[in-house]
Amino acid sequence: MFGLFERKRAPHEPLRIAAEVEIAKPCSEVYALLDFADERNAKRALGYDVTSIGDNRWQMVMTNLPDFIFLFDVTEAVPGRQYTFDCMVEPALPNMVHSSETYTLERSGADHCMLTLLNTVELRPGMKKAEREQEVTMLAASTQSAVLKLKLQAEHGAAATKAIENNTLL
Repeated sequence: MFGLFERKRAPHEPLRIAAEVEIAKPCSEVYALLDFADERNAKRALGYDVTSIGDNRWQMVMTNLPDFIFLFDVTEAVPGRQYTFDCMVEPALPNMVHSSETYTLERSGADHCMLTLLNTVELRPGMKKAEREQEVTMLAASTQSAVLKLKLQAEHGAAATKAIENNTLL
């Protein structure tokens, strides 16, 4: 009746979520963890299957999500400074249409750097406001987790990150 009890829909605009962390390693070492083409890539070191499928195109299958293929298109790669990729998941995730991640590295001391991640995510249109708010909360947590796991891996190695991902004590 006159829209009084109509559920509110969330606006359809991309989410932009940022997180940053200081890492006690130089930019070049942290960049290697981001670069899919580098054998030191963080995902590869965790045992995920990361494969080139063309110029600046990669696919990844995670051991803990074997039914999903993550497709990455690297759109900007400035060694030691910035790494950006677009990501699609097959089969599609229920609420995420597309994401783009931009990692920026800045020197913050002799052997330290500041890592900033800007995660831009397009969610499916027509979501209810409460659904969108839940997605924002989960995406904010996963964005923060991503930079903290990179810090852990850069400073203590892949085994430390695996232990956290497997919920085991070090």
